[in-house]
Amino acid sequence: MSDALRKADELFHGPQGLDLDDAHKHLTTALDGTDDGELFLEYRESESISLDDGRIRAASFDTRRGFGLRAVLGEAAYFAHAGDVSAPALARAAETIRAAKAMEQSFTAGAPPP
Repeated sequence: MSDALRKADELFHGPQGLDLDDAHKHLTTALDGTDDGELFLEYRESESISLDDGRIRAASFDTRRGFGLRAVLGEAAYFAHAGDVSAPALARAAETIRAAKAMEQSFTAGAPPP
């Protein structure tokens, strides 16, 4: 495993991340019956330093993790996302995708106006 993959594994599947079996279960639920789908994982670090006349006035450091889930069925695309990489967040996203697909499939268009 490369260093980058090892780091990604630590960030997203470590003690505060996703269990791979849970993730697979939720993705299977979300993508069941679809043509395509993707799970995007994001990790972002930002650092800011504000200077005034050569003096540090403010400094900050922030880290964020999140994901986006996309499912494609025919011409329709369904999206869900969260700023928390956890099994409960992925479960909610999968249920959102599943419910949206069910609504789309139960919709029947009426006859066009005369």
